[in-house]
Amino acid sequence: MDFGTNFHASLNNHPGQVLVRSGQPGTDLSYSGNALNSRTERDPLPGEDPVPSVPQPSELRTKGFPLPRRSRVGLAYDIVTGNVGTG
Repeated sequence: MDFGTNFHASLNNHPGQVLVRSGQPGTDLSYSGNALNSRTERDPLPGEDPVPSVPQPSELRTKGFPLPRRSRVGLAYDIVTGNVGTG
């Protein structure tokens, strides 16, 4: 969701605009679900002979992260006004 506002004004009989916009406010995102489930085999300790093992159920844990927030400001000022290119 984005929100913003436009401000229209006139300076020396030339129109101008100011735009302020902010976007992507919200809560943190995090991953979850069956895609994070797996089966993990036990690695032997250093110096230990490999031992056959049954893969154990495991789940990857993820940490929430914030969405990037964006704010923008735009300025516009018409230097030339009137009927341009008519003739």
